[in-house]
Amino acid sequence: MTGGSRTQVVVVGGGPAGAVAALVLARRGAEVLLLDRARFPRPKPCGQFVGPAGARLLGSLGLWEAVRGAGARPLAGMRIEAPDGSVLLGRFPGGPAAAGLDSPPAFAVNRESLDAALLDRARLAGVRILEGLRVLDVQAGASHVVVQGLAGRRVLTLRAEWVIGADGRHSAVARAVGLRRRLLRLRRFGILADFADFPGAARLAEVFVGRHAYCIVNPLPDGRACVGLVTDWRVEACRAGLSDLLAGQLAAFPSVARRAAGARPVGRLYGVGPLAFRRELPGVGRALLVGDAAGFYDPLTGEGVTAALQTGALAGGLLADGLAAGAQPAEVQAAYAASRRRLLGPRWRFLALLQAVVRRPGLACSIARYVERHPGALAALMAAVADAVPAGPPARGDGYVPRLGPPATGPGWRLAGHA
Repeated sequence: MTGGSRTQVVVVGGGPAGAVAALVLARRGAEVLLLDRARFPRPKPCGQFVGPAGARLLGSLGLWEAVRGAGARPLAGMRIEAPDGSVLLGRFPGGPAAAGLDSPPAFAVNRESLDAALLDRARLAGVRILEGLRVLDVQAGASHVVVQGLAGRRVLTLRAEWVIGADGRHSAVARAVGLRRRLLRLRRFGILADFADFPGAARLAEVFVGRHAYCIVNPLPDGRACVGLVTDWRVEACRAGLSDLLAGQLAAFPSVARRAAGARPVGRLYGVGPLAFRRELPGVGRALLVGDAAGFYDPLTGEGVTAALQTGALAGGLLADGLAAGAQPAEVQAAYAASRRRLLGPRWRFLALLQAVVRRPGLACSIARYVERHPGALAALMAAVADAVPAGPPARGDGYVPRLGPPATGPGWRLAGHA
């Protein structure tokens, strides 16, 4: 066992949440070590869509050029098909160009390429990255944390002031610090598949609402597409092979099934579920959770990567403030919990409302027909889907700090950029 490499912050997980959290901290002068059990680039189950709020954030961080270089495909809007065949075509409003940011309203991108690009930018910002290390244990004490990991046959011991868990739905950090996962009433199961030569891949994200499921199609570069199907969680159905389950469920979406039949599957199929859970808290002591590690909600409008980016930037900015001000862990935790709730709470409530509509096909069809006849209603729907309230510009040129108001508990330090 090695005896004690030290750093200020250890980030566990190299996906979008971890990479952005580490990058924001490093730009603010923190010493950061990022760990991941994988070696990049690596495949990852994902809808591979980044919505307007995520695109705005990447633009404000100056990361769009790196993402474009990773093969991102700009998307102008969304096509939504109701169970009765009614079709809504909506454009994402505003977009980063309206705020002077060089990035598109939304985009689709291969997760392998996106994650590698964000990690490269974090490395350029000064983040030390250690790949191929599996976290065995995290001990969060009153004054420091100790992370034990396995790299090959070597057991490493790392000491830091803080740890950020960005290690996904089955977070080792969350388990180690005792933050249990609570499943929500919404029980859904998802299947993800990539196809080459997929017909009709336009510059729109597509959502097909069925009677007991929904299907998404996100166009990727070079004529490829990501197809995702989400249905009710049923253990007996999930025992079937993923290929058979996907084929059976796609039968309810004949237009997508026809297009998939004319395409070539690439890579492996992924099954993910249940698709909705929360942690008791998004952090405790000297540990913060970001991205899927802290909670996840059924991604009907493509929330996963965007929420990861947002919470990673939020945690990184708040922790950098806390380190600079010498704040107590309880103050940082209170600020993060309150700001994360302010950021994601309204969004999750909106998604819960959409899920209630989707689960009532008659209501979904009626709403679709109404919105189809009223352009103002369609614009309002697209604004809500796009989460079109700007997250605010960077507080300064060295990193993004969300302007979300002071922590509810009122500690003796403030977020950067606040009056």
